Amino acid sequence: FADEKIMVKPLLQNKASSVVVCNLKSISLAYQELVDTYGDLLSYSYIVEEFSDATFLEFLKDLGFSFQCWTKGQINACKTAGISNDNIIYNHFSTEETILRNIKETGIKKSFIDEVDDIEKFKTIWPDVHLSILMNFTEENKFGMKCLNFEYAKNLATKCKEAGLTVNGLILPSTLFNKSTEIRKSYFNEAAEFIKWAHNSGTQITNCSIGADNAIEDDNFCIVEKGAEISAELKSIFGGINGLKLTFDATITVTEEAFNLYVQVIGVKKLRDETEVDAKKVATTAYYLTEGIYGCLTYFFETELDDVDYEAYKEDIEDTNSHIKTVLWGPTCDSLDVCKAIVDLPKLDIGDWIIFPSIGGQAISLRSDFNWVDKYTMVYYFAAMEEDEEEPKK
Repeated sequence: FADEKIMVKPLLQNKASSVVVCNLKSISLAYQELVDTYGDLLSYSYIVEEFSDATFLEFLKDLGFSFQCWTKGQINACKTAGISNDNIIYNHFSTEETILRNIKETGIKKSFIDEVDDIEKFKTIWPDVHLSILMNFTEENKFGMKCLNFEYAKNLATKCKEAGLTVNGLILPSTLFNKSTEIRKSYFNEAAEFIKWAHNSGTQITNCSIGADNAIEDDNFCIVEKGAEISAELKSIFGGINGLKLTFDATITVTEEAFNLYVQVIGVKKLRDETEVDAKKVATTAYYLTEGIYGCLTYFFETELDDVDYEAYKEDIEDTNSHIKTVLWGPTCDSLDVCKAIVDLPKLDIGDWIIFPSIGGQAISLRSDFNWVDKYTMVYYFAAMEEDEEEPKK
């Protein structure tokens, strides 16, 4: 973080509450890697959260992303970033009439449907909507493998057409992407059969969402490393379907390493002397921070932090190797606002900082204003290219 610290230092010296730093080069390179791997085979989407930053959303828009929203607030965040109605889909299971009316008022044109009972609601409230059918699983077959519920989706598409509603999309279960090659190809083949049936029945499916990186359960699975294999599958199975766009939810892939969080120490409390502590899980000092469970550290506070990076940032620190066991508290005076893990950190004073790297784009949007949590300062920059790096095409 050497160069980044130099850039952020004036903000830290001015006692900003906390600072979120986004390196747009990281997003560009991650996106470019996807493009180099899959070419024109895939387009990409991003799941928007309530407090997603407009600058960041605009950057993704310029890269060609589409956006999934659950609420009117998320849709308005997209509109603030200049994202067109055609690039936003309402992607929540709630189809209460009041909610549908609110979503329709935003002017977007897309939603999904997975229940026959919702057809009448869409017909009455939002008749010009463009619907994507959410394909669900059936029960396990005799081989112990769940199948896509082709018959249900077929019935749903037929009834939508009879009701005068437009169906032009298909959303596959997000969890199928990292299955074994055999299972994944089976699912893709089932989806392709449905799309061909729809075309023959007068329903033109123009977009198929094939998976999401936030549903990949295998830590060893990498969409880029598997690129050659998956590209061959997509070409052979979907290549013959004219006018079809395949979309992948790359929310984590493009933002995972782009955001770093600088959190200020605002309180230090001695709990016990180091000589009194034998157990590894007992803290001697409490650090109170400007972020906590109600801020950008929601994920970190709820995990054991064994595989989470963090770094103390202290000017003129005397001994970076001398650590004490600490417990981290947020700023809200709430008993829940405490990190579950005992963290090894140097001895810090009020005004020192702790850096949490790679917090991901959605960590910012998890913040609330509970108990007057201060607003963070947002910084964007595009890091200089290294000598051995190729400039991103976008």
